Amino acid sequence: MGNYKTYGGDCPEKHMLVPGDLYVSLKGATKDGEMIGSVARVPPEVASGRLTQDTVKLEFSRENRDFRDYLYCYFALHSIAPTAQVMPQEARL
Repeated sequence: MGNYKTYGGDCPEKHMLVPGDLYVSLKGATKDGEMIGSVARVPPEVASGRLTQDTVKLEFSRENRDFRDYLYCYFALHSIAPTAQVMPQEARL
């Protein structure tokens, strides 16, 4: 796995990610903003992660791995940038 920094402080449970969780970028990390709406999945080899003010976790009312995998593939192929850009402020961290 590549080099990445970790945050060692306390974090509310609602901001934590575990392997298999899907999360979405709310901001572009590059000047062209291409990352806005990008979806990623926490890989199995990463024990935990945390959301930032620039990401949002996709939560599901029922656990259905097939549906989660389908959404991940769909979003990976089709940008959801317009959705991320109009998300109300209270829905963001």
